[in-house]
Amino acid sequence: MTKTELAYNTLKDFIFQKKILPGEKIFLENLSKKLNISPTPLREALNRLVQEGYVSYNSNRGFILQVISTAAVEMLYELCEALETYAIKKTVENITKSDLAYLKENLLRYRKIIADEYTQERFLINNEFHIRIASVSGNEFIVKILALTLERLVLKWMLENIQHGRGPAGYDEHKAIYEALEKRDAESAVENIRTHIINTKKSVLEYLKGRDDLFKEPRLIRTG
Repeated sequence: MTKTELAYNTLKDFIFQKKILPGEKIFLENLSKKLNISPTPLREALNRLVQEGYVSYNSNRGFILQVISTAAVEMLYELCEALETYAIKKTVENITKSDLAYLKENLLRYRKIIADEYTQERFLINNEFHIRIASVSGNEFIVKILALTLERLVLKWMLENIQHGRGPAGYDEHKAIYEALEKRDAESAVENIRTHIINTKKSVLEYLKGRDDLFKEPRLIRTG
């Protein structure tokens, strides 16, 4: 692992631990001391996060952790819909007994955890289901973009401490997707994954309505 990759992973963990909040200005020297990482790889890592849309940069304000607005969340779900409905057609052709066993085990874990609070583990189980289905399509570019998109949505939830989920309805939709894949029914698989993403989007947007100003004002990272 290069110094830049190490800086990138450390910085991403720092963000997910809510030690930087959306709208905060990131002072490179202070952050370098906090993370015990030299400024050069840290700047390169921040530039990578700029490319991925997590951080913004301009010459006057420097690096700032992006606010993920409700409008952005809607676009992210639309991207998921486009990617996953396309990929699942190939997944139906390629899926193996091993893949189905993995998805079935994921469903069992998901059913057990939906009664609990909306934890990071629940996010991960949900994302594993979607990413595995996309992976079986064999299109590595779709998988990479989808993983980043789902990660952005997780970040929105964690930073705003949102406790919201569709619970049994989400599980039933995952189960319907699995059953369509098991039958190798491409039309049903596409329809079920589209319905699931649209229903999730609608539920999420309703919950987020009126929250766009939550992190509107820039903050300074505390150094004490």
